Amino acid sequence: MRVESQYGLGADAVGSGGGMMPGASSRRAEFLAGARMLGRGFSAWRTHPRIMLVGAIPVLIVAVCYTVLLIWWISNIGGTVRTLLPFLADLGSPWNTILTVLATIALIGIGAIAVMFTFSAVVLLIAGPFLDHISARVERELGGIPRPGPSRSFGSELWRAITDSVRLIGIGIAVSLTVFLCGLVPVIGTLFGMLVGAVIGGRVIALEFMGTPGSARGLDFAQRSQLAKTRPTRVLGFGACTYLVFLLPLGAVIAAPAAAVGGTLLTRDLLGEPTRSERF
Repeated sequence: MRVESQYGLGADAVGSGGGMMPGASSRRAEFLAGARMLGRGFSAWRTHPRIMLVGAIPVLIVAVCYTVLLIWWISNIGGTVRTLLPFLADLGSPWNTILTVLATIALIGIGAIAVMFTFSAVVLLIAGPFLDHISARVERELGGIPRPGPSRSFGSELWRAITDSVRLIGIGIAVSLTVFLCGLVPVIGTLFGMLVGAVIGGRVIALEFMGTPGSARGLDFAQRSQLAKTRPTRVLGFGACTYLVFLLPLGAVIAAPAAAVGGTLLTRDLLGEPTRSERF
């Protein structure tokens, strides 16, 4: 699929990095460039505190609900292990203890990752209008959208938000299972699983935070995905850093508005549009 829309550009012509085969130093530079997009989003807390706070309030409400849910999950983890793996009770020591501990750690990891992904999906759905407002403010301060897409009704935007959230939840479930299976491998399994989660999760989260600026330009999810492939390491740098901050306690409350800014800057950067102003 080609990223055409109203821009009339193929995927290989978007931005300035299509078709490149960067070396290790170039990939590192690209990754850091993507991470700086999120950093510039955080700087908006200093230059635009009021609008950022408005975007953070619904995220905080969702975070409190999810914190209660995660505490409940952890407090009942022993019963969950016994229900899912009843055969452990028939094993003798020390295998009973070892496998129970491993299963408990794996289930806590699954719960944490599932919470993170579904949390992101719910945040994008519930706080979406507030984050969209932040994105629109960034666009205005950077000179507007050079070639906006066709106007979309409220129903169309709501449907986009719902489908994006469902997609994020589905991928979150798949990644959670992957991390669980990786966690069964001794020593390196958990670390490898978290790395896989950061890579896959980072890309997906980046695409979702590119949703509002992409939609404003008439780009659907498939076209945003093609656009991201023109600078994959840069997109990963932004997404992976957002993913990791979201894992911190209440990190998403501060990071979600920043990611709305960063996702807008990233989209403009990939399309070769201006990304610098006195306030960003």
